[in-house]
Amino acid sequence: MKKCLHRAFVLLLVVLIISITVIVSFAEGDLRDAGVSWTLDSDGVLTISGEGPMEDYETASASPWYSDRQSITGSTASDP
Repeated sequence: MKKCLHRAFVLLLVVLIISITVIVSFAEGDLRDAGVSWTLDSDGVLTISGEGPMEDYETASASPWYSDRQSITGSTASDP
């Protein structure tokens, strides 16, 4: 019985850790430009970070975060 409870607790802990990891980093990716990346956190904040110029997307649908656009509530830019 104790062994079964221990396994259930460990499984629950693993699921919790994975869930937190997914929530903290909702989406992310590297942009075509070297040294520039983006993340979208669970609060809907899109952060673009890195150094150098970023591509000027001619249309909104060309941006890599377009599929997540309905989740975006704000944005920031940061230097490393």
